[in-house]
Amino acid sequence: MIDLLTFEEEAHEYRINHGKKSILVPSISQIITYCGVSKPSSWQIPQFYADRGTEIHDMTELMDKGMFLEEFCTKEALPFMLQYENFLLEHDVDVIDSETLVFDTDLFIAGRLDRYWSIDGRKHLTDIKSGQKLREHAVQATFYTKAHGKVVHSVSNLYLKDGSYELYVWKKEELDVAERIIKAMSDIYWFAHPRDYKNLIKIKEELK
Repeated sequence: MIDLLTFEEEAHEYRINHGKKSILVPSISQIITYCGVSKPSSWQIPQFYADRGTEIHDMTELMDKGMFLEEFCTKEALPFMLQYENFLLEHDVDVIDSETLVFDTDLFIAGRLDRYWSIDGRKHLTDIKSGQKLREHAVQATFYTKAHGKVVHSVSNLYLKDGSYELYVWKKEELDVAERIIKAMSDIYWFAHPRDYKNLIKIKEELK
Protein backbone atom coordinates (compact mmCIF):
# COMPACT_ATOMS: atom_id res chain seq x y z
CA MET A 1 0.00 0.00 0.00
CA ILE A 2 2.98 2.31 0.31
CA ASP A 3 2.79 2.81 -3.47
CA LEU A 4 -0.69 4.32 -3.00
CA LEU A 5 0.46 6.77 -0.34
CA THR A 6 0.70 10.46 -1.22
CA PHE A 7 1.72 13.43 0.88
CA GLU A 8 0.15 16.82 0.28
CA GLU A 9 2.79 19.30 1.43
CA GLU A 10 0.58 22.38 1.73
CA ALA A 11 -2.14 20.65 3.74
CA HIS A 12 0.40 18.38 5.47
CA GLU A 13 -1.85 15.40 4.82
CA TYR A 14 -1.19 11.77 3.96
CA ARG A 15 -3.67 9.96 1.75
CA ILE A 16 -4.18 6.48 0.34
CA ASN A 17 -5.55 6.81 -3.20
CA HIS A 18 -7.13 3.79 -4.87
CA GLY A 19 -9.64 4.00 -7.70
CA LYS A 20 -12.17 6.66 -6.75
CA LYS A 21 -11.24 6.43 -3.07
CA SER A 22 -8.97 8.99 -1.42
CA ILE A 23 -8.67 8.25 2.28
CA LEU A 24 -7.02 10.55 4.79
CA VAL A 25 -4.66 8.64 7.07
CA PRO A 26 -3.04 10.10 10.19
CA SER A 27 0.66 10.71 10.57
CA ILE A 28 2.35 9.45 13.71
CA SER A 29 2.71 13.02 15.01
CA GLN A 30 -0.95 13.80 14.28
CA ILE A 31 -2.22 10.66 15.99
CA ILE A 32 -0.06 11.40 19.05
CA THR A 33 -1.84 14.75 19.36
CA TYR A 34 -5.26 13.26 18.54
CA CYS A 35 -4.97 10.64 21.28
CA GLY A 36 -3.56 13.02 23.89
CA VAL A 37 -0.21 11.27 24.26
CA SER A 38 1.48 14.67 24.24
CA LYS A 39 1.20 16.42 27.58
CA PRO A 40 -1.69 18.93 27.31
CA SER A 41 -0.54 22.53 27.34
CA SER A 42 -2.11 25.91 26.63
CA TRP A 43 1.25 27.12 25.30
CA GLN A 44 1.34 27.30 21.53
CA ILE A 45 4.67 26.73 19.82
CA PRO A 46 5.63 29.99 18.09
CA GLN A 47 5.91 29.73 14.32
CA PHE A 48 9.57 30.75 14.62
CA TYR A 49 10.47 27.41 16.22
CA ALA A 50 8.51 25.41 13.65
CA ASP A 51 10.21 27.26 10.80
CA ARG A 52 13.64 26.82 12.37
CA GLY A 53 13.01 23.10 12.84
CA THR A 54 12.02 22.72 9.18
CA GLU A 55 15.12 24.58 8.08
CA ILE A 56 17.39 22.44 10.26
CA HIS A 57 15.93 19.27 8.75
CA ASP A 58 16.42 20.61 5.24
CA MET A 59 19.98 21.75 5.97
CA THR A 60 21.00 18.43 7.58
CA GLU A 61 19.91 16.63 4.45
CA LEU A 62 22.02 18.99 2.34
CA MET A 63 24.99 18.42 4.64
CA ASP A 64 24.62 14.65 4.23
CA LYS A 65 24.89 15.16 0.47
CA GLY A 66 27.89 17.49 0.77
CA MET A 67 25.81 20.40 -0.53
CA PHE A 68 25.53 22.51 2.64
CA LEU A 69 26.75 26.11 2.46
CA GLU A 70 26.71 28.37 5.51
CA GLU A 71 25.58 31.37 3.47
CA PHE A 72 22.30 29.58 2.72
CA CYS A 73 21.61 28.98 6.41
CA THR A 74 19.97 31.53 8.71
CA LYS A 75 21.84 32.69 11.78
CA GLU A 76 19.14 31.09 13.95
CA ALA A 77 19.71 27.61 12.49
CA LEU A 78 23.49 27.81 12.04
CA PRO A 79 24.49 26.86 15.65
CA PHE A 80 22.44 23.67 15.34
CA MET A 81 24.05 22.87 12.00
CA LEU A 82 27.50 23.25 13.52
CA GLN A 83 26.52 20.61 16.07
CA TYR A 84 25.26 18.32 13.32
CA GLU A 85 28.62 18.76 11.62
CA ASN A 86 30.35 17.87 14.91
CA PHE A 87 28.23 14.73 15.16
CA LEU A 88 29.26 13.66 11.63
CA LEU A 89 32.93 14.38 12.37
CA GLU A 90 32.95 12.48 15.67
CA HIS A 91 31.20 9.35 14.40
CA ASP A 92 31.52 7.01 11.44
CA VAL A 93 28.20 7.73 9.70
CA ASP A 94 26.83 6.16 6.53
CA VAL A 95 23.34 7.31 5.44
CA ILE A 96 21.22 4.49 3.97
CA ASP A 97 17.74 6.11 3.77
CA SER A 98 16.80 9.73 4.39
CA GLU A 99 13.44 11.54 4.60
CA THR A 100 11.58 8.38 3.56
CA LEU A 101 7.79 8.03 3.45
CA VAL A 102 6.57 5.03 5.46
CA PHE A 103 3.15 3.46 5.98
CA ASP A 104 2.18 0.71 8.40
CA THR A 105 -0.35 -1.60 6.72
CA ASP A 106 -1.53 -3.02 10.05
CA LEU A 107 -1.95 0.24 11.95
CA PHE A 108 -2.80 2.42 8.93
CA ILE A 109 -0.53 5.23 10.13
CA ALA A 110 1.90 7.15 7.92
CA GLY A 111 5.03 9.20 8.49
CA ARG A 112 8.37 10.36 7.20
CA LEU A 113 11.45 8.98 8.93
CA ASP A 114 14.50 11.20 9.21
CA ARG A 115 17.42 8.76 8.96
CA TYR A 116 18.12 5.10 8.60
CA TRP A 117 21.89 4.98 8.80
CA SER A 118 24.93 3.23 10.17
CA ILE A 119 26.56 4.94 13.15
CA ASP A 120 29.89 3.45 14.21
CA GLY A 121 28.97 0.15 12.58
CA ARG A 122 25.45 -0.17 14.04
CA LYS A 123 22.27 0.42 12.06
CA HIS A 124 20.22 3.17 13.70
CA LEU A 125 16.81 4.50 12.90
CA THR A 126 17.04 8.07 14.13
CA ASP A 127 14.65 10.99 14.44
CA ILE A 128 16.37 14.38 14.51
CA LYS A 129 15.09 17.02 16.93
CA SER A 130 16.13 20.56 17.81
CA GLY A 131 14.21 20.69 21.09
CA GLN A 132 14.27 18.90 24.42
CA LYS A 133 13.89 15.15 24.87
CA LEU A 134 10.30 14.00 25.42
CA ARG A 135 8.94 10.50 26.04
CA GLU A 136 6.65 10.80 23.02
CA HIS A 137 9.76 10.88 20.83
CA ALA A 138 10.22 7.19 21.62
CA VAL A 139 6.72 6.59 20.24
CA GLN A 140 7.55 8.35 16.97
CA ALA A 141 10.89 6.59 16.53
CA THR A 142 9.38 3.19 17.38
CA PHE A 143 6.66 3.69 14.79
CA TYR A 144 9.20 4.60 12.09
CA THR A 145 11.15 1.44 12.93
CA LYS A 146 8.08 -0.78 12.68
CA ALA A 147 6.78 0.84 9.48
CA HIS A 148 10.19 0.88 7.79
CA GLY A 149 10.64 -2.84 8.39
CA LYS A 150 14.40 -3.10 7.95
CA VAL A 151 17.07 -4.41 10.32
CA VAL A 152 17.70 -1.93 13.13
CA HIS A 153 20.24 -2.36 15.93
CA SER A 154 19.34 0.86 17.78
CA VAL A 155 16.40 3.25 17.83
CA SER A 156 17.58 6.73 18.65
CA ASN A 157 17.00 10.46 18.61
CA LEU A 158 19.66 12.98 17.69
CA TYR A 159 19.08 16.15 19.69
CA LEU A 160 20.78 19.19 18.17
CA LYS A 161 21.27 22.07 20.57
CA ASP A 162 22.91 25.47 20.51
CA GLY A 163 26.37 24.41 21.70
CA SER A 164 26.06 20.63 21.93
CA TYR A 165 24.36 17.52 20.60
CA GLU A 166 23.11 14.28 22.15
CA LEU A 167 22.55 10.94 20.47
CA TYR A 168 20.04 9.24 22.76
CA VAL A 169 19.50 5.51 22.26
CA TRP A 170 16.12 4.41 23.58
CA LYS A 171 16.14 1.55 26.07
CA LYS A 172 14.24 -1.69 25.39
CA GLU A 173 11.74 -1.01 28.16
CA GLU A 174 11.02 2.44 26.70
CA LEU A 175 10.47 0.95 23.24
CA ASP A 176 8.20 -1.79 24.64
CA VAL A 177 5.95 0.85 26.21
CA ALA A 178 6.01 2.90 23.01
CA GLU A 179 4.92 -0.09 20.92
CA ARG A 180 1.91 -0.70 23.16
CA ILE A 181 0.95 2.97 22.96
CA ILE A 182 1.12 2.96 19.15
CA LYS A 183 -1.26 0.00 18.92
CA ALA A 184 -3.67 1.65 21.36
CA MET A 185 -3.58 4.94 19.44
CA SER A 186 -4.37 3.16 16.18
CA ASP A 187 -7.32 1.36 17.78
CA ILE A 188 -8.67 4.62 19.23
CA TYR A 189 -8.30 6.63 16.02
CA TRP A 190 -9.87 4.06 13.70
CA PHE A 191 -12.68 3.28 16.18
CA ALA A 192 -13.65 6.93 15.68
CA HIS A 193 -13.28 6.69 11.86
CA PRO A 194 -15.04 3.40 10.99
CA ARG A 195 -15.93 4.19 7.36
CA ASP A 196 -12.37 5.09 6.38
CA TYR A 197 -11.07 2.06 8.27
CA LYS A 198 -13.42 -0.29 6.37
CA ASN A 199 -12.29 1.22 3.07
CA LEU A 200 -8.63 0.72 3.97
CA ILE A 201 -9.29 -2.91 4.89
CA LYS A 202 -11.02 -3.42 1.52
CA ILE A 203 -8.09 -1.88 -0.34
CA LYS A 204 -5.63 -4.04 1.59
CA GLU A 205 -7.62 -7.18 0.70
CA GLU A 206 -7.82 -6.17 -2.99
CA LEU A 207 -4.05 -5.77 -3.16
CA LYS A 208 -3.27 -9.24 -1.81
